[in-house]
Amino acid sequence: KSYYFILDVIFIASVAVMTYVRLNKLPPQQFFLPERRKFLIINEIFFTCASLMFLIYGSIITDIAMKRLERKRAYLQKQMDYIAKHDPLTGLMNRRRTHQVFSDVLNMKIKDNQEFAISIFDIDNFKKINDTYGHDAGDFILKTFTARVWKEFPEPIRISRWGGEEFLIIFPQIDENTIYTLEEARKRIVAEPIIYNNKKIPVTATFGFSSSRKFQTPDLVLADADKMLLTGKQNGKNRIVVSPDF
Repeated sequence: KSYYFILDVIFIASVAVMTYVRLNKLPPQQFFLPERRKFLIINEIFFTCASLMFLIYGSIITDIAMKRLERKRAYLQKQMDYIAKHDPLTGLMNRRRTHQVFSDVLNMKIKDNQEFAISIFDIDNFKKINDTYGHDAGDFILKTFTARVWKEFPEPIRISRWGGEEFLIIFPQIDENTIYTLEEARKRIVAEPIIYNNKKIPVTATFGFSSSRKFQTPDLVLADADKMLLTGKQNGKNRIVVSPDF
């Protein structure tokens, strides 16, 4: 914007100087009738004003176009940032964004001594669902199920797709009710089957749960929670298994 303003000033000054020079270098008066000389002066002033109006108009149009391009660029940048950090199917955070959240909760633990927790959950028998109802149904199950989870855990709790049918719930802060909150939410999430093409499909999930009380990094917390998930899978599924180190 400053560039075009400076450019306009230079152009206007240049046109003004050229007009002044031309008006002062008119042919000698004796070669013209008075009316003719007056016409030349008015002609020069007119074209000077026309040039200035054209420059001002061009500046306004350019400024409007630049603002439109800037808005479009900002929108596209925002879309690209969103795509880079979110799973296209479920709209949840992807691994890249999740690692940024890991850094955030770790900083809060170091700075404010604020403990966090991570739950990793896996949709039970998901391969069987895909084989029975098709991959489109599998995608629908993933979107619908995670939407239920998302509804149960508003921010600052964060949810991400870790891979396949595995997802994370990140609790930036925990208290004595965190485990019970997760269990009550799990019961509500699996209470109703998911309807796909007029078919009721029961969907459950197994959760592993651990916290940072005895672990120094989110990766270690996640590894511990993952062990609990495996234990839950091996012992009947559709449950929460809390780490002894929670």
